Amino acid sequence: MILHNRDFSFVQNTINEMWKQFKEAVLKLVNNNRELSDILETKNPSWEAAEIIVSLEPKVYKTYKVVIDYEKSFTEMKELGKYDYSECWVNDRNYPIMGIGQHRLEMVLVHLNRFASIREVEYYLMRQKLTPAKLEHLLAFGAAYPELQRQFPIVAIGSVWMHDIQSYFCPSLNYNDRGRVIDHHWFYYSPQCFDATCHFLAIRKAA
Repeated sequence: MILHNRDFSFVQNTINEMWKQFKEAVLKLVNNNRELSDILETKNPSWEAAEIIVSLEPKVYKTYKVVIDYEKSFTEMKELGKYDYSECWVNDRNYPIMGIGQHRLEMVLVHLNRFASIREVEYYLMRQKLTPAKLEHLLAFGAAYPELQRQFPIVAIGSVWMHDIQSYFCPSLNYNDRGRVIDHHWFYYSPQCFDATCHFLAIRKAA
């Protein structure tokens, strides 16, 4: 079977029309999401578009109940967790703690299982209707669930310290030869500042 130029044109036009209808249908379902719209206009949108579409679907996460006590000082919050070591730069001067009273929260750990930028993580949490955890949440979480940081890094992107114009940090819980460690994670606004092992602590709602 020999296809002539007009046959190729017909096939191409059909594909283009199908793709146009597909884009319109997808964007309608996600309320004309601007970021997704921009990606669908690129030459090879499939992977990025799929990730955004997946992130729009609410996930079911294991819930961890944590009490934040703002009556305690930063030092008391650290001591409550019985950590083996604390990075000196992780303090309430670089990561201010502000709040009043006690708060009972439901928290989750989000694992993207891939390299990701800070913006991607923020966007994902927003789509899941989750709030990024801050330093005080991280310390209380580590005190309540001390064994989890032995398994993977736990990062709180809700607290950010800008050391200089190219050095940004957020607090994290890690495990190394020193034991259970309060650390902080260096990042820059690049595509791969968090690796696939990172679990991001987030707040779901008040308990």
